[in-house]
Amino acid sequence: MIKDDENRAFLNMKRDAIEMLAGKNPAGIAQDAGVTYDAGSNCFRLSSLGKMYTLTYPDYALLEETDQWHYLTMLHYMNLADGMELSGELCALGDMPDGLVRGANFDRTASAAIEKFAAGHSETEIGNILREMGGEIISGKADLSVRVPYLPRVPLTINIWFADEEFPPSARLLADRSIGHYLTIEDAVTVGDYLLRRLTEA
Repeated sequence: MIKDDENRAFLNMKRDAIEMLAGKNPAGIAQDAGVTYDAGSNCFRLSSLGKMYTLTYPDYALLEETDQWHYLTMLHYMNLADGMELSGELCALGDMPDGLVRGANFDRTASAAIEKFAAGHSETEIGNILREMGGEIISGKADLSVRVPYLPRVPLTINIWFADEEFPPSARLLADRSIGHYLTIEDAVTVGDYLLRRLTEA
């Protein structure tokens, strides 16, 4: 259950996010954010973690059910997106602008959470769980690397090294270095936290 003060904080941030989007050209938002806008139905369509979501225009109401903070990051993403191409270079959230403290702290939290998750599942199970979120197994230096499309231009990469006779499991959650063009550090941490909760629930 959501606490009253948490719900109030969400409602205030939702209001502010929609106010920032007000008056923006919906076609321009769609182009910069890599989402679809249908002028006939006045709706945006965007994918996140393997599912499609619909936001109405101009009130930006979400037609599908999801976590409220997941919804808020969609609004912030659409407001901040500037169309920057993915760099193909990965970075930790602590490497984001203003990410030295909060991002670095979350990086450690994320690694520990993924390591715990990996210890309780086989490589096949992990791959299947992440595929259900739209994830794609990619080649990399880790034992298992999966790119998960959190938002159209915000892919997250999970790298896992499984335990062996000498070492315990280790893991990292990484983003494309362009993430600062689409999310603030606060939003990026919220995004990472939501992804970790999805893993825990799985």
